Amino acid sequence: MLPRHGSVHDLMPGALLVASRGLGDPNFFHTVILLVHHDADGAMGLVLNRRTDVPIGRIFESLEAARDHTAPVFMGGPVALTGAQALVRSSSAIADGRRLVGDVYVLGSREALTRRLAGAIDADRFRLYLGYAGWGPGQLEDEVDDDAWHIFEASAGIVFDADPGTLWLRQIRRTDVQMVSAPAPPRVSLPDA
Repeated sequence: MLPRHGSVHDLMPGALLVASRGLGDPNFFHTVILLVHHDADGAMGLVLNRRTDVPIGRIFESLEAARDHTAPVFMGGPVALTGAQALVRSSSAIADGRRLVGDVYVLGSREALTRRLAGAIDADRFRLYLGYAGWGPGQLEDEVDDDAWHIFEASAGIVFDADPGTLWLRQIRRTDVQMVSAPAPPRVSLPDA
């Protein structure tokens, strides 16, 4: 058995889920997910590495201040594709935002998104996600126990990675490095028969 990278005890908002090589579900194949919510009722996260070619302005055409925003929209997951959330990087607390890791906050309310979209957007500090990845009670824990996910501590640099298209490959290589550097299991000698 390969060394495990994280356990169910590491599942908390701000954790990074990296799909294992063997995870065949097309919704999560080669994904990197930032866990946004986790409790006894289930879990929710945002896929970080599925950037689209659709600009934010096209999604929010009815919001005049947002029409000119050209930053790309990300697909946050297969659930509730008409809903939007944003990840924002800010050195100070954000009203209506919830801190996840470092200086990264999640915005989920319509009011918070509208306020943020009414101003200038720095694509290096703001990402909009349509949909989310969701798990029912115990479902994500079962998937972790089945080695479907590697769990790492997230960072703002990973969340706002400049090349999200290669993020999974770079993160899965972290598991390779950890496996190589993991101590070898003790040898067990069997008595001669």
